[in-house]
Amino acid sequence: YKGTVTISNINLHDLSMQSAGKDRVMVLYLNENVFCDQDNQLHDFVKLLINEGAPIVLVHEKDTSKGGCPFETIINQTPDDLKEEPYNLYSHDIAVSLYSVEQYQQV
Repeated sequence: YKGTVTISNINLHDLSMQSAGKDRVMVLYLNENVFCDQDNQLHDFVKLLINEGAPIVLVHEKDTSKGGCPFETIINQTPDDLKEEPYNLYSHDIAVSLYSVEQYQQV
C-alpha cells in the first residue's frame, strides 16, 4: 500500500462519513462490551460501513483483564441483523486474536 494512513476514533454521535471518497477500513475491537451501547450507535455505524462497501477487520481481545471473552459471548451480543443477510458480519473473515502475552506478539 502506498499513500497516507489516518487513524481516527469514531464519533458515534455523527455517523456521516466525513472521509467520503477516500479508502477506509474499520478495525472492530471485539470484547465483552461490543454492541452493548444503549443507543445502538456501533450497530448503526457497522451497518453503514457494510452498506458502503468498507472492509471491516475483526480483532478479538483474548486478555480477560482487558475485556476478553469467549467468541460465543460476542456472537450472542451481536444484533441478529448483523449476523444475517445482507450483512453477515462474521461469515467472510475470521477474527484476528489479540493477545497480551509476549510470546503471541513475536513475528
